[in-house]
Formats: sequence, C-alpha cells, structure tokens
Amino acid sequence: MTILSNSFFVTRREYPNDEKMISNKKASIVSSENQLSLSSFELFSDNSSVKFCLNASTQYFDIKNFEFYADVDSFRKFLSGIEKVYENKMNSVELRQSFEDSTLKIETDDLGHIRIICEVYYYGSYKEICKTNFEVDLSFLQDFIKELKVVYLELGF
Repeated sequence: MTILSNSFFVTRREYPNDEKMISNKKASIVSSENQLSLSSFELFSDNSSVKFCLNASTQYFDIKNFEFYADVDSFRKFLSGIEKVYENKMNSVELRQSFEDSTLKIETDDLGHIRIICEVYYYGSYKEICKTNFEVDLSFLQDFIKELKVVYLELGF
C-alpha cells in the first residue's frame, strides 16, 4: 500500500505477521572525491531496529551496499546529535550497529570541518574490516540533516 502525503511517498509492505515502514529517500554528503550515502531505510514492525544501506566512497576505498542495523533509540538520537554537531554544541555523534562492531561517526574540528568515519565489519567465513574517512566543510551537514528529517518523518519518528 502506498500513501501519498505532501508529495512524499510512504510505503507499507504487507508481510505475513510482519509490517515494516519503508523510506526510499536517500541522505547524502557528496564532495568532488568523497561520498556518504544512507538509503533504503526500513523500520521493523516491533520498533526494535532500523535497517539501512550504507555506501561510502573515498579516493581509494569504497563501502558498497552495507546493511547497517541500528536500534531505534540510537537511530532517534543520531539526527539530534548531527544537528548539535552542526550547531557546534557537540564535537561528535556516533551510530553503532546493533550487536556488531560497525560504526558511522561524524566529528567536527575547530576549523569548521567535519570528518566522516565509516568502519564496517563483515563476519563471513573470515572477518573483514573496512574503515574509511574523509573530511568536508561543515556546511555539507545542512542538506544531510534536511534529507534525514524527511526519512525520519516517513518512518514515523
């Protein structure tokens, strides 16, 4: 079922005994050489966690289509933390993956820059780790915050 509201799409998919809220919006920070993109958000029906796709590209490394699971409380605090970083009320905000080691961190410095740090762990036959980071101007957060607010609204936060 798709619901139209103020030109935004909110999609509810019916699953047997399981209903998820989904947002197909994307929140991105993109510079000439670097990119962070969060997309394909799903809020689980029991309100325990949010799953999204994390993509990060730097000059030398890429993290592609990593499924990041965050508990709902941490996910709720993440947006307000980013807003505080943007307003220089906090130096950093971090989102940790539920029951895993992966993190997404945004830090600020005294020169008006932010550092985006993505550290992901994949536990398959072997443990794989990729850590990327890049720095951009603090002004990049403004659009990222706006895009995340749309996602949060679509997920019902």
